[in-house]
Amino acid sequence: MTKNHSEYGITRTVRTFFSNYTICNIVDGITDKKSDALLRWMNENGICPENVLVIGAYLTGAGLSKALSKKSEVTVLDINPEIQNLLDPGVTFSCSIDEAVCRNYDMIIDTSGFGGIDPDDLLKLNRPDVLIVENPCSEGSDNFLNRFNRSVQLLRSSKAENKGILWTSGLNSKTSGTMTLTIDTLRRSMNDANKINGVLYSTTNMEFFERILFKEKNPDKFLKTLDKKALAVSSLAETDCDEIIDNNLKKINSTILDFRGDYN
Repeated sequence: MTKNHSEYGITRTVRTFFSNYTICNIVDGITDKKSDALLRWMNENGICPENVLVIGAYLTGAGLSKALSKKSEVTVLDINPEIQNLLDPGVTFSCSIDEAVCRNYDMIIDTSGFGGIDPDDLLKLNRPDVLIVENPCSEGSDNFLNRFNRSVQLLRSSKAENKGILWTSGLNSKTSGTMTLTIDTLRRSMNDANKINGVLYSTTNMEFFERILFKEKNPDKFLKTLDKKALAVSSLAETDCDEIIDNNLKKINSTILDFRGDYN
């Protein structure tokens, strides 16, 4: 990252420092960690699928499908047609599970999370060699959230030869969702900035992003909103907003846990 842009505040004593990071950059940084974990696991296990189905296109699914499309033919299945705009042009999109049932996939990745694909629907698909399910919970999930976690149930229902759980942690977030982690990165970065000597306050371009996409059904506005500067800090002293964000992103870790039926 280049040096943070700054401007004078009400007087020339106070300056406002802006991050080069946009909110979209943070989203990409998190999905890159998840993609790297998946690709590393595939390489360690000699897995090279020709056809991949990713269930769920929202952020994590979009990021994983983009990474996998460089090596495999990738189809993304999601019930929300407007979400197609988040996908890489090289990825095929489908809204219909009936279409997916008619094809053979070497590898299936479920990123649909809470209330996502039903185990019975997953069984309708031709048996893949590999099944990866993203655990929607994280180390900060409460007992109520954990009761709605069906990742183990999905894996146990499958007869795939190789199974794994995509597990993401590090910020003690309530879920492992990319948007949850993005919001927590922003929130923690603001709190960290406020602890620095000379800082008056910090702010961020935070909105209820999901509503724009799923209620307003406006993917262009959603992407435009994510393209705003992630952090602004009002301070008497030089402040590196990108360093603050980096320190929080570095805490996030993703890995694939091999599943052999004994995970809990």
